[in-house]
Amino acid sequence: IAAPANLQWSEVGRIDLTLSASNVLGSGLSVSGSSGAAGALGPFRPHHLLVQATPACGSFSYAGQPFDVTLTARNAAGQPTLNYFHAASGTSFSREVALSDGGAPALGLGTLDPLSVAATAFSAGQANASVRYPFASKASGPGTLRLRATDSDGVSSAAQPGADADMALRSGRLVLQS
Repeated sequence: IAAPANLQWSEVGRIDLTLSASNVLGSGLSVSGSSGAAGALGPFRPHHLLVQATPACGSFSYAGQPFDVTLTARNAAGQPTLNYFHAASGTSFSREVALSDGGAPALGLGTLDPLSVAATAFSAGQANASVRYPFASKASGPGTLRLRATDSDGVSSAAQPGADADMALRSGRLVLQS
């Protein structure tokens, strides 16, 4: 039995283990083997998703106005997991990501559009999307949307403090003087 305490795997995906040792326990015998099948251990998933939102108007966005969102799959050390991608053929490790209002309490003034980012949008652990949050009532006051991302395996930006993104939203009005 071997129980190493310093093994780390910082990527997503599946791995194989190969063992090779000579003169085991001073016996002069050699041991070798593997986990037996391609990708036998795993799947390994990201620790969390990081959400970054870029306001359309400097420090805020108007309700219903598209703003840019970047999603990044991260390991426990906070580094991007580059294997979180979608392959045209073969093995893909990215998943569809649902977007939601993670505020407590939720902003509750409208609905996110779109509600998800496709797994195919991910490349090298990152995906970009254009998101809108139209207010149901145009006369609503300003508010802050806490944008949360959760993939279909349950990996979420909620798993890491500060990984959700806050977006200040305002309802625009026009005043014309005579």
